[in-house]
Amino acid sequence: MLIFIPGAILWTRSYPADGDEKWNLTARQQKATVESALANYIAQREANGATVEEIRRQYNAINGDLGRLEILTNFLDQESYAHFHEHSTTDRVQSAKMKDTTPAQYLHFADWAGRVPDVELVDISVLGIRPRRQALSLALAGFLCALLAASLLHRKSTPERSTRVSGC
Repeated sequence: MLIFIPGAILWTRSYPADGDEKWNLTARQQKATVESALANYIAQREANGATVEEIRRQYNAINGDLGRLEILTNFLDQESYAHFHEHSTTDRVQSAKMKDTTPAQYLHFADWAGRVPDVELVDISVLGIRPRRQALSLALAGFLCALLAASLLHRKSTPERSTRVSGC
């Protein structure tokens, strides 16, 4: 019985609901737009004489994701920037579509450690399982556990038969 429970959880993680994939694609496109704006910001700073190390130091000194979004004001179109700013909180840069994904997502501007700064699309989920399906998985797991318990109780209440195979 225990083999089926992880299988049910894996199944629910692998197959998104019909509308989810559309929102996830939009969120990834929005992430790419922000990454492009960040690359343009860095290129302009370099063109104006700043070294990559100076830009990196200044970028890493900016506090929080919303602060790092602020430096992209002139590199995102005004409507996109306003939309991100409207739907973001102090600790999460989001768009309306990112809030609508299952699980909800947000952009995280990681500290610049490598060659280029990373913008990550982060799922807001404790177990990494889509919340709607997580409930289904837990319900299925509960049903299977109840079925196993009923089967064990039934065996205990049924008298054992004395069938013995010779040689055992």
